[in-house]
Amino acid sequence: MIVAGEEGSKLTGGFDRQLRALALSPFVRQRLTIRTPKEPQADLERLDSTHRSR
Repeated sequence: MIVAGEEGSKLTGGFDRQLRALALSPFVRQRLTIRTPKEPQADLERLDSTHRSR
């Protein structure tokens, strides 16, 4: 499992390491996949409003 992203380029946007693992997957014994979390919209809005109120 590859956790967390990095800065990334404009093209990959922080998924560079995950995309390279996916491209490598057919050539290694392990199955390498991409899993991205989904943040609930309400949580993101609450964080945004808290940040803006500071």
